[in-house]
Amino acid sequence: MTADDYTEWANEYRQELDTVERRIRKAEAKSGKKLGNIERTNLEKLLSLLYSQRIECLAFAVELEEKARAIREKEGL
Repeated sequence: MTADDYTEWANEYRQELDTVERRIRKAEAKSGKKLGNIERTNLEKLLSLLYSQRIECLAFAVELEEKARAIREKEGL
């Protein structure tokens, strides 16, 4: 794999991160409204899942960017 491959893959994770963050904002906006117990529980579970996804997407993107950077340094680019 080349540095460009890793960079492209990292960019895909960054795009997914943007999508997850939009979903988080949308869910957080709902949390300010009056909800029933079941709805609130479901929303909290969704937010927990989305927060985890955000962390994972960012971690993968950073890791892939670091690999790309290491390859570029090794190749002298």
